[in-house]
Amino acid sequence: PDGDSIVYEICAPLQGADQNSPMPQPPNSPPYFPILWQSPYSMSNPFGGVPLSIDPQTGILKATPSNSGQYVYGVCAKEYRNGVYLGETKRDFQANV
Repeated sequence: PDGDSIVYEICAPLQGADQNSPMPQPPNSPPYFPILWQSPYSMSNPFGGVPLSIDPQTGILKATPSNSGQYVYGVCAKEYRNGVYLGETKRDFQANV
C-alpha cells in the first residue's frame, strides 16, 4: 500500500573470514572489500558452470554447478518506495555441492 518494492540481484561477496579463520575474533572492521575472483569464477558465475541467475522480483535463484565443491555468492535486496531508492541489504551465502 505504501508503494514499497524490493529488487533482488547478484552482488559480490565481501572479504573477511576465510578457511583459515572462518570466524575471526575480534571480527574484522570495515571497510569490507569484494572478494577477488579466480578464473573461471566471477560474480555472475560463482559456480564456474552455467551462470547464476536471480529473479529480480521473487529472489529465486537458479544455478547449475558443473563440479562438486564449496562456493560463495552474494545477494543484494534493494528497497524502493514509489521508485525512489531507500537502501539495501547484502548477504553472502556459501553453497556446498
